[in-house]
Amino acid sequence: MNIWKLKKNNKNFTEEVWNSKEWLNKIEKKIKNNLKSIKSKKSIKINTFCAESPLPLMLLNVNKKIKILDFGAGSLEMPFKMAFDTIINSNIQIDIIESKKLINFYKIAFRKIKLPKNIKINFIDKINFKNKYDIFHLSDSFQYVENWQQFIKNMKKNSPNLIIFNNLTAGENPNYLALQKFYEYQIPYRFYNIKEIVSEMKPFKLVYKSKFLNKISNKYSEYPQKNFKKKYRLGYPCTLIFKKYT
Repeated sequence: MNIWKLKKNNKNFTEEVWNSKEWLNKIEKKIKNNLKSIKSKKSIKINTFCAESPLPLMLLNVNKKIKILDFGAGSLEMPFKMAFDTIINSNIQIDIIESKKLINFYKIAFRKIKLPKNIKINFIDKINFKNKYDIFHLSDSFQYVENWQQFIKNMKKNSPNLIIFNNLTAGENPNYLALQKFYEYQIPYRFYNIKEIVSEMKPFKLVYKSKFLNKISNKYSEYPQKNFKKKYRLGYPCTLIFKKYT
């Protein structure tokens, strides 16, 4: 189906379109759905999506030195986004936690680029929760944490200003453990209940929540879980930001 075509004349029907019955009915229907969702018991009320970490945007107006722990940096989208697609005026230190072999790849990759002078990146294979951080950033990694409740306690004890769970496998589903197929491997993979995460994070307060649009097998889609009962199906993961209040 073709949605667009090249414009070949100067006629402008914009005002007519925005006052048309079709457009007004479309918007009215969406508003009604939003109102229905707001009144529901769902943890995330508005059905919008993010497809990347919000962390670089959150640092745009920061004027002090920030120390970040990035747990599970994967293919480095977040630190690269921060360094090369975001103009940040403050000094940023990012401690990336990853496996030793992946850290070796990182070191080779970083020899080929030049970071901005205000951004420093360290590679570490084990978290030391005694090191003070301003922000904990966990993206597409918390599902692999075995003792997740203790991990949360350790983060809270560190007393950062923000804890960001990006691409978190949490929804209205119950908390349960599954196995992820990865070539010949089967990896323990946890699905969380949002309300349980919020409860475990107290006294940190949930200040932002959004569904996350994840790419699975090179396509943006819901999690393929038709082999699970409906109550166990995640649908879409989410992004949750918690803030410390004193």
